[in-house]
Amino acid sequence: MVKPSRRREMAQCAVNTGRLNIRSACAAFTISESCYRYQPKLSDENAEIADGLILLTNRQRNWGFKLCFLYLRNVRGFGWNHKRVYRIYCELALNQYIFETIDEVQEAATAWLWTYNNERPNMAIGGITPKQKLAMGMPMAA
Repeated sequence: MVKPSRRREMAQCAVNTGRLNIRSACAAFTISESCYRYQPKLSDENAEIADGLILLTNRQRNWGFKLCFLYLRNVRGFGWNHKRVYRIYCELALNQYIFETIDEVQEAATAWLWTYNNERPNMAIGGITPKQKLAMGMPMAA
């Protein structure tokens, strides 16, 4: 099976050499015209996403993808597509932290409590932090 990106390259080659027009090339290589015209996102922006995920997961080792994405979207204000961020998250193979001592667990629990109330997006209140909800003057649910 040939990937759509490879079929796009073959269609573009056929058009560039003058053998086919765009419509015929797309039909011949079974791709849509929008696939033919697709321009990949800049790798600089992918690097920015990767850097943001690495910094975030180094600080918040117990956060999974969804919390990382909500933090980047709702707290930091980035408008990246979740599928794109997830692809980069998986490519980086970001893993959970494994504790070695009780002191590490204690420090992590204290840091988690502060983060939970101040930085962690909460799904029950719309994917924002409790601190943001309080700043909007909205009461917290009991």
